[in-house]
Amino acid sequence: EIIADINSDNVPVEEIMIVVAEDASVAKIKVSKYTSKPSTVSEPTTDVYKYLDISATVDIESAEIKFTVTDDWLNDNDVLPKDVILLHYDTEAEEWVVLTTEHVSGNTYKATTKSLSVFAISAKEKVVADETGDKTISEKVSDVVDSVLTDEDESVNKINLAGIIFIAVVFVIAIYINKEKIHK
Repeated sequence: EIIADINSDNVPVEEIMIVVAEDASVAKIKVSKYTSKPSTVSEPTTDVYKYLDISATVDIESAEIKFTVTDDWLNDNDVLPKDVILLHYDTEAEEWVVLTTEHVSGNTYKATTKSLSVFAISAKEKVVADETGDKTISEKVSDVVDSVLTDEDESVNKINLAGIIFIAVVFVIAIYINKEKIHK
């Protein structure tokens, strides 16, 4: 286990605790802050506070990253402390992965990862309320299915009604024709 205290005003990382995959007497940990999104990663779907690149000279089993977010960014982006997350860019899958993130206290958060590369300090996606209110996804899907079934039932009922009317008209005509033949 290696603990690195990061003492830099330029990087919003306070500490990194690494569990190494092998015995290592010496390890170097490098933390870099990007001024904008690195060209090697896709754009996350959430607001980003800072992009980071974290690397080590040893293979890791896991790393706990303690980082900070300013009150200004939280306020400017209407983000609650409970909604701060750390994203890790999975280079193999070429996608952002949300890491379980814990609000430690004040402006400090921590998240654990199984590998190191590019990270983004971000916020959970904002949920936009709609006319369905607080319904779960499955409830919304159920409502749509019920709506489709109701529409199909109505069209089936209309077809059935039209069919019954048609049969009744044919039956009345057949009776009329038979009466005409009988009276002749």
